[in-house]
Amino acid sequence: MKENGQHPAEFDEYGLHTIYTAFRANLAHCDIFLAFTPDLLHQLHKGIFKDHLVKWCLDVISEEEMDAHFKAMPDYPGLRHFKK
Repeated sequence: MKENGQHPAEFDEYGLHTIYTAFRANLAHCDIFLAFTPDLLHQLHKGIFKDHLVKWCLDVISEEEMDAHFKAMPDYPGLRHFKK
């Protein structure tokens, strides 16, 4: 990278862009990789419930019967229902 903010002509040929120094580069206690934490709740839900249990249940009963069981469950106070 050139000091005046211009990038070499080869960058345009290869579709590359200049990367400037990030604002956090000189901050002593700033590690961007610590900001990306695993989402354990959703990973467990998808891994155990969706990928394993639902597939197993659909092998045992039909999808229509599974839907009927979910529709027959009574409402629970405080449980949020999202229609989408």
